Amino acid sequence: MTTAVLKNLTLYLERFPEERPRLADLISQLEEDEGIDSRKNFRGHLTGSALCLDPASKKVLLVHHKSLDLWIQPGGHLEPGELPLDAALREFREETGIGSFQLSPFHRDNQHPLDIDTHFIPANSKKNEPSHYHHDFLYLVISEGASGRDINESINKEELHDHRWIDLDELSCGNYEEKLKRAASKLTASVVQFQ
Repeated sequence: MTTAVLKNLTLYLERFPEERPRLADLISQLEEDEGIDSRKNFRGHLTGSALCLDPASKKVLLVHHKSLDLWIQPGGHLEPGELPLDAALREFREETGIGSFQLSPFHRDNQHPLDIDTHFIPANSKKNEPSHYHHDFLYLVISEGASGRDINESINKEELHDHRWIDLDELSCGNYEEKLKRAASKLTASVVQFQ
């Protein structure tokens, strides 16, 4: 597991070397720590997420996460033996109910995520979890015509309040998480590559 994740991280940093300082905690933990794939590792653990793009409308899907009270991309924890990409695709399917999508050609040409982010997760007394960090590997999925569908009936109501499709331009400059703005900037900088 750690070897595959390190390979993904190395390839990612070759493509985006300016992000190395921001990912120092992940790099350190991968070099020092076993069990980064376990959600019981409260120093920090891996997650996988998927940003869904409808290329015709240039809109992306965000979901409103209940416990974090944030508009973010679908994603979550790794199951035993999963890599972040596997978790991202599984969680996307489970959280949105969208079954008709494909991994972006970007990932066939580049064996790394679109973005990697380390972010703080506050303590959750309901889950008996202390505060910790998530090292999220974000992948891009493509779903033609998806932005015209209302998926409120199929989203996971245990974890999510709502969903919305927003323009890439709005994601780049709106009041959203920095990781989403960074991903949107990467998309708008070379959107043709991602279709």
